[in-house]
Amino acid sequence: MSTNYYGSDSGQDGNPQNPCSTDPQFYIGKIGENLTIGDFGHFNYTLAHNLLNTPGNKVYGYWFVNGPLDSNANNYPTPYDYGRAQGLKAKQARDQFAQNGHLNGLTIFADIEQHSTWSSSDFAANQAVINGFLSAYNYAGPYSAPCAWQDITGSVEWRPDLPADWAGSAWTYQYNYGSQDPGCIDGNWSNWEYNAPCGSTKKVMQGFGGFAPAIWQYAIDVSVGGGRLCDWDIAWVLPE
Repeated sequence: MSTNYYGSDSGQDGNPQNPCSTDPQFYIGKIGENLTIGDFGHFNYTLAHNLLNTPGNKVYGYWFVNGPLDSNANNYPTPYDYGRAQGLKAKQARDQFAQNGHLNGLTIFADIEQHSTWSSSDFAANQAVINGFLSAYNYAGPYSAPCAWQDITGSVEWRPDLPADWAGSAWTYQYNYGSQDPGCIDGNWSNWEYNAPCGSTKKVMQGFGGFAPAIWQYAIDVSVGGGRLCDWDIAWVLPE
């Protein structure tokens, strides 16, 4: 692709801005987790509002998904039902943030990372939660990376049972740059790793679950002036 879009995510502290562009095109902020709506200090309202004042820019929300070992899961008959309940809550949050003028993107990203609420052995239950979440809203898509996806689903190749009308997008991340500031980077979309093996050190976009992610978070928690955290992202297309 000849066109790249530059943005950032999270970052309540300061005004996170991708070093590739003084005029960022998108931002992704946290709108809740588990069954609770709220930004938890991970939604930059100033940046969101600045972007929304320019036509064509997008502000999205992401939701931190809890797995089947979470205590709230006991209130639902199956892990799938618990995942779906989280997805419906995320959609409610998306609509609430949009109504309040904080975002305009339809897409909700399901943040699927290793933590204690995911089972280390019952991959079927983990998969059911993910399937339930994504079934609740056809503009929901996963945010993950090869190692996390493999640890949670049992295989980097596992793909969710997506609804027939699924219109979501995937978002991937990697830690390969560590604490080193990579500065401005262009997405090499023709050289991305399809279902990248866990532990790959290749510094290109890395896929999982058969997804060709639309957005790549290429730098994570890079401390810059004043200790500000900037999570930098690049996209080859801006999702709905």
